[in-house]
Order: sequence, then structure tokens, then C-alpha cells
Amino acid sequence: MGKLKTDIYEKTYFSNGEDYSDYHQLNIMLKDHVTKNDLLNAGFVMGKGEDDYECDFYLYEDGSPYILPLGVPINGDGYVEEEDLPDGMKPLTENWEEGVPELIGLKPEWVLQVTMDG
Repeated sequence: MGKLKTDIYEKTYFSNGEDYSDYHQLNIMLKDHVTKNDLLNAGFVMGKGEDDYECDFYLYEDGSPYILPLGVPINGDGYVEEEDLPDGMKPLTENWEEGVPELIGLKPEWVLQVTMDG
């Protein structure tokens, strides 16, 4: 399988074995006009079934694409206090998640919103 667009996210935030938050996941919601072909042409990998995790996005039943939720690094979760982080780890800056769509290659005009949900 080809390289996933979301691999750069994993490399950026989890390259040193950082833990994932137990409380949140990062959700990138796309605007209605974004199509499967937009994402495929930008190099994103589409999942072939609900058990296919080696992909960047799936399609809803109506054919609209959605980006798979991403893990939140423990130092990016606002519910984890700095003293509870592993030694030497600093919290990420506030609103760090807003830069993730561009990091993984989404055009700004495609993104409706970015949320961290539990």
C-alpha cells in the first residue's frame, strides 16, 4: 500500500513513542463540496472497507468522504496537566490541532472544522 497522507501527522507528534490521549481523538470535518476524487488526486488513500485501517479516509453511505479520526498526543490533550506528562515533555501550544489539516495535505478551503472529541 502507498504512503498515507496521515503518516506525517504520526511522525510529527508520535515519533518519540509519545502516548495517545485516553480522552480525545482529533476529528477533521470536510466541507460538503469536497469529493472522493479531490482527496484521491491530492494523494489520500481511500479505505476499501470498514476493517481497512491502512487508509486516510472512508466514504459515508451518501458517497461523501470523511477523514479517519486521529489519535491525540497526550501532551496535546487539554485535560492532561503538565505535571502528569512524562519527564521533559511539554504541552503543545494552545490550538495546535488547527494546523493538522494543512500538515497532512488538506487544502484550507476543504476544511469545515477541527475538533477534539472524547
